[in-house]
Amino acid sequence: MIVSKNMQYAFQVEYPHEVLKMPLRPAGEKPDATRLNQELVGVLSGQGAKDVLVPGLVYARNLSQELEKAHASSFVMKVLYPGLLMGTGYPHMTEHAISEIQFGFSFDAVTGLPYYPGSSLKGTLRTPFDHALQQAKKEQDAEQVAAQAAEYQAYLVDLFHQAGATEMDTGKLAAFTSLTFAGQLPGETEACLPMAVRDVFYDTYPIGFSRDGAPAKIVDIDHITPHIDLKTHKQAPLQNPTPLTLLRVMPDTCFKFHMRLHDFVLEGKTYVTAAQKLEVFQQVLEDFGIGAKTHTGYGNLELVDEAQVSLQLHAAQQGA
Repeated sequence: MIVSKNMQYAFQVEYPHEVLKMPLRPAGEKPDATRLNQELVGVLSGQGAKDVLVPGLVYARNLSQELEKAHASSFVMKVLYPGLLMGTGYPHMTEHAISEIQFGFSFDAVTGLPYYPGSSLKGTLRTPFDHALQQAKKEQDAEQVAAQAAEYQAYLVDLFHQAGATEMDTGKLAAFTSLTFAGQLPGETEACLPMAVRDVFYDTYPIGFSRDGAPAKIVDIDHITPHIDLKTHKQAPLQNPTPLTLLRVMPDTCFKFHMRLHDFVLEGKTYVTAAQKLEVFQQVLEDFGIGAKTHTGYGNLELVDEAQVSLQLHAAQQGA
């Protein structure tokens, strides 16, 4: 049985242990982990033990208050359909049973909550800036890469202007990227700003659920079915469907993002204030999403008012 009150331990330790304990079927066939998957989801969502989920959410809210006292800016975004995938690259499969969860997942070891690491948040926000500054590695790709870079440059400059930073232009994107994401002064290759004056991106935790259509679970089982050519190991739309089982964060789960940002200053002149930078980053997250499989719709987010976030899952559906 899966009994831990810490989601991370239940998923990383107890679940694979229970999979390996499952007896083989007659003729040596692998057992089916479908029922165990549902047991895991019930435990993770607090259905078997009501105190599994809420203490973690309360901790995340208290942590948010402490970060805000330390001058971190924050905003809340809810997960949209079909949900959010995080940590899928972590190893997890035992290969002992069919339908077992085959991908890893990002659960915080302390709170047990699903979480998005600050390093991943920083990388997500930096991605369009890197695309805007990219250069072709091969001469034959120069035209295509230049066109893509110009598209991202126009996108970012437009975001800055919408936020009120009207003097921001393409010529300043490299300096902005270097200072914001690497803490390096323009033209410097080794010297970095002190941590006290660098931008910081904190781990992101859920703090509750949207009051409009709150889910019955914080996570649930999901499936993706790639089609792979067994000879070339490339995608083949009409060959060899391979169902894969994984966990997703449910839509309407609300995450609170925290960043400690500073004004973007060049040669003594402020081109982007910390508040304008925050507005730009909010829009980048809405436009690009977070986590895995964003190109298929996962990881989409929408800005919401924190006052509309509840600690509770939908009670009628949860059976509470």
